Amino acid sequence: MVTQHLSTLYWIMITTKRLEQGHNLVLDESLKKLVRKSPVHEIRHQLGPLYFPNIEEKYITEDEIMYACLLSLDSYVYEAGEVNATAKLLDAEDLEIINQFLVRAFAQLERELPEKETIPLIEMYLRNVYFLSKLTPLFQKNNSEINKLIKHRHPNLYTKWLQVLSDDPIRKRFSIEYVEDVAVNLAMFTYSSEYGESGKKKHVLFAFDGKKAYLNYLNVLVNNFVNQNIKITFLVNQHITNKIVQELAVDIVVYNYREDSEALHCSKYKTERMPTERDWQKINSLIFDE
Repeated sequence: MVTQHLSTLYWIMITTKRLEQGHNLVLDESLKKLVRKSPVHEIRHQLGPLYFPNIEEKYITEDEIMYACLLSLDSYVYEAGEVNATAKLLDAEDLEIINQFLVRAFAQLERELPEKETIPLIEMYLRNVYFLSKLTPLFQKNNSEINKLIKHRHPNLYTKWLQVLSDDPIRKRFSIEYVEDVAVNLAMFTYSSEYGESGKKKHVLFAFDGKKAYLNYLNVLVNNFVNQNIKITFLVNQHITNKIVQELAVDIVVYNYREDSEALHCSKYKTERMPTERDWQKINSLIFDE
């Protein structure tokens, strides 16, 4: 199990100060029963020296150790191949609730279920939301800057997840109060799954018109603009048709001339003759949010 270093240090500091002031936690018995089922509880004795440095042993109660186990979930690093089996952490009913939620959600998103490497990450995230919300729903919250960024860069994907969560029974079952924050995280998982290193690359076809060195210049601009996880094709000598779009598996067509002869079965965007800063921002938005 991999955890974030700085986040772990933060909770160690908070825990140490609280215990130094003589404040011990008492957890609800039903929550303790849940924690006892988790793999992290199996290594609870290893967490003692980590979370309670220089604290007298008499103050390190079973409740404190269980609380430390839960706090470790807040610092969890979601890496493919490093995920513990969720079947060990949730009862069969709750695990089935997560699985059915994901099936419903991706159907509403009109997307295929993520690859098998990603599904366990999302399941683990929802499981952690479930456990940590037993302490307080505040663990669902993100940094406000992260929310702002994702809402700006992926408005469609974020909005769809928000709609899914708002209407789904899992919201009540898992005590999801900060729906926007959870929707932001699910949007990030979805995008990472689709366009990460092992995911598919979005294909953008640039069909620009121009003379002499201008086309060479635009070609360089395009190649400097896109990142390595975007596939680009630069066509200057063909009329763009649905046949070309389908043969090349194009997701987005960007062009700088009048084109109304055929409705393309993909996203398209017309720039100014010389693409402006606003055009590049719009293209960037299409790439990140389609």
